Amino acid sequence: MVIVKLKDTLDSRKLGYKYQDMSEADSLWINHKPTVSKPSYRATDLTYTPAVAGANNTIGRTPKSFELKRRAPTRADLQGTQVEHVGELSEGVVLEQVRVPELMYVRFDVFIDFPKATEETDEDKSDYVGTFTHLPSGVTAVKDVAPQLAQIEDDMYRTLNIRFSTSLALRRLGITDWDTDITVTVVPKFRPGDYDKTITFACLRQEFT
Repeated sequence: MVIVKLKDTLDSRKLGYKYQDMSEADSLWINHKPTVSKPSYRATDLTYTPAVAGANNTIGRTPKSFELKRRAPTRADLQGTQVEHVGELSEGVVLEQVRVPELMYVRFDVFIDFPKATEETDEDKSDYVGTFTHLPSGVTAVKDVAPQLAQIEDDMYRTLNIRFSTSLALRRLGITDWDTDITVTVVPKFRPGDYDKTITFACLRQEFT
């Protein structure tokens, strides 16, 4: 019989265990900085169409870029938030009224100021702001969708508002003023059987929270 006192558990070596020193591991992600993508939208002569409010703006199989006009926040933007000063507001973008087929697996990555983004573009980029994934309710894996496709109706859609924070990405890109407009690039990743389908949304706008 071995008697172990509570104080002995404070030092794992007394219990015969020695763990690898991981004291510096946290710094690997805390101090991590994404790679910068160049050239950026601001360095090109290309123009991009802004999303038309209230229209059926479409996202298909291939990446698509939209121009987004930016403005400075005002005190009116404080309404509905939990901050008291304009300088504390965070900037983001919103895709409003996104219509997603009920039984369609949908994923798309979103980048700002990087219209050359493709499916192969690494998310470890200063331009990357987030990913949206839609998996049908009650489905635990993409392969489980197939048996239900025969029962889907044309009017079976979900309407969603999808938000992405852009404040950190804008700082990483060196965009510190409110006069610089940007592109928002949506990179869809559809399943092979859904290549002919499209996702529609009503509006793309700047948001403060």
